[in-house]
Amino acid sequence: MIAILVVYMCVSGMSNFVALALTFNDKLSRAVHSGFLLIIQVGYFAFYIYN
Repeated sequence: MIAILVVYMCVSGMSNFVALALTFNDKLSRAVHSGFLLIIQVGYFAFYIYN
């Protein structure tokens, strides 16, 4: 449980960093950010299934 939370925080922090780093290219930034959000949602879904 704690490991899942740590991974979630790392991924969300990384997505924010990537989005900021790619602000100059707005479309690419949005694509990357929504991709990370999708990964986070899939991770939560899998977490609820396996618990």
